[in-house]
Amino acid sequence: MRCHRALGYSALLVMLFAACAPAPGPAPAASAPAAAEAAPPTAVVAPEPVRVGFANVTAVHAPLWAALESGAFTRQGLAVELVNLGPSQSTQAALLSGEAPMASVSASSTLNVILAGGDLTIVGAVFDTMPYQLVTTRDLNAISDLQGKTIGVNRFGGAADFVLRYVLRQNGVDPDTQVSILQVGAQRERLAALRGGGLHATLVDPPFQTIAEREGLRVLVDTAELNIPYPQDVVVVSREWLRANRDVARRVLAAILEGGHAFHEDRELGERTLQRWLQLDDPALVAETYAYFQRYIPGPPLPRTEGLQLVIDEVAAVKPEARNVRPQELVDPSLVAELPR
Repeated sequence: MRCHRALGYSALLVMLFAACAPAPGPAPAASAPAAAEAAPPTAVVAPEPVRVGFANVTAVHAPLWAALESGAFTRQGLAVELVNLGPSQSTQAALLSGEAPMASVSASSTLNVILAGGDLTIVGAVFDTMPYQLVTTRDLNAISDLQGKTIGVNRFGGAADFVLRYVLRQNGVDPDTQVSILQVGAQRERLAALRGGGLHATLVDPPFQTIAEREGLRVLVDTAELNIPYPQDVVVVSREWLRANRDVARRVLAAILEGGHAFHEDRELGERTLQRWLQLDDPALVAETYAYFQRYIPGPPLPRTEGLQLVIDEVAAVKPEARNVRPQELVDPSLVAELPR
């Protein structure tokens, strides 16, 4: 009997405690399944490696350099190695061999390679005017004074060689019979030869014209002021590589064009880029060089037809078969057409 009474009391106590206990809160949310927590992250695509060459260290390549400095190549998913391949001939050889499947190089040397059977095409413009200054000794006052004198260029067949011959002809001087043109090397070597009396004149581009003037030499002509369309440097690829790597080529070109705009709009970036790649320690030279090239960069995304025809005419003076080439045959405009406007 006592047992039944104890059970009754126990049941009563349980009921009382249950009545006094607070109402249960909402059930806790179920935790996410372990499998969901361990879901694999989105795969990270490794940047596409590509080697891009350029011919000689000159500020006309600033759009390439600025593309690297500003991160434009990285934003296109590319791991670009920019390589100075030296003279145009060496750069063209690297293009043909695949050592550097894309390069910034002169249209004149590109045409020479095409005439020799090279399967190259121009897909974009880097610098589409003549950026040279004709520097001479102080005793020369006009281009006509160059008759009988010695003029230095980097390499025969390169852009400087063609521009020099063009300027001489435009001013009534025959480059083949009335002057002596020598291969001397890069701009520093040519200025040294000019100072030492081995040359009477040479072509340079900024900042070397300022260096020349500081040393008492004379600048006779600034070809950029002539406003002549001229594909000084263009983006060149082999057609075979382009067929197999079209997407990479398009992204490289997009980054180079973006680099040109970044160079123009961001003075700090532009000056930093020139200081690094031209190895300039003089802030005044850096600022002057930037101001000069900012006027012409960025240019049109493709070389202008008139400039290509000028190159054809210049090459044809040495290689008559060039006259059979039309400007449109040198260019593949399809990559530029695919880029967002």
